[in-house]
Amino acid sequence: MNCSFCYERGHNKMGCPKAKKLAAAVLPQWEAWQKMEHDRSYYADSIWRASRHFGWQYNAAEALEIWQKKQQRSKKLKTCNFCGETGHNKRTCSKLKETRKSLMLAELGYRTMCLEALQKTGQGIGAVVSGEREYWSPTQGKWVTEQSIGLVTGHRWEAIKFCESGRHGHLSINSSLGTSFIHVRWNNGDTDWITSLDQYSVDKHPILYRSWQNSKLSLVSRSEVLRPPASYLNLDLFCSGDILKGRKAQRAGDLHFIMTEKIAPFVEIGQNLSSTS
Repeated sequence: MNCSFCYERGHNKMGCPKAKKLAAAVLPQWEAWQKMEHDRSYYADSIWRASRHFGWQYNAAEALEIWQKKQQRSKKLKTCNFCGETGHNKRTCSKLKETRKSLMLAELGYRTMCLEALQKTGQGIGAVVSGEREYWSPTQGKWVTEQSIGLVTGHRWEAIKFCESGRHGHLSINSSLGTSFIHVRWNNGDTDWITSLDQYSVDKHPILYRSWQNSKLSLVSRSEVLRPPASYLNLDLFCSGDILKGRKAQRAGDLHFIMTEKIAPFVEIGQNLSSTS
């Protein structure tokens, strides 16, 4: 963010400290100007004429205009851009804080269920994958289809998450894990990321989704060994600050279906986990 007043980074002109300081320096003269007698009554509201009269710096008039706009804004009745109620803005909205807390609890519940799903389906480190695999062979210069066997060596934990913040803080929910997150080392030395090899649901809510790409692969030896990061289930470290932050992000009314149908089941799980920890 660049300031159009002082051209420095980190703020806009409405929050510019230099504009605020300069406006404060000429404010006594501006107040005196408004009390003077003028040939025309509207001259009293002319910042440009006051600037010419007192010989202000070239940008003092702009600084004073910024100050005036801020005064006008402060007198307006605040309306929250999230809940639509008056008396506060989005930054101090209690409903937004409650929503973000629910999202954090849902994140905890979802990640816990993902760990359970991977263990119960045996897709941990050391599991053996076998079946027909299609891959690009750089030595042959073509796509090759052959029977392969591979070993699960890890998981992409950053991909196993419930809430994501998109453009302008738009909230998206990944209630079913359909991305490639299982790392496999194949018998020919290749490594690959694949999707889940099995399906798993919690109270009729699908957690793991088996895609068509794995239709010819199967687990021949299972493992429950998982090594998520130490912070993976730490509720205090979940970052939800960017979610719903933008002016174009969803409002409270737009989230009703998501909160009641997709998020609520995992919030309950997260609450039970956080209360017992």
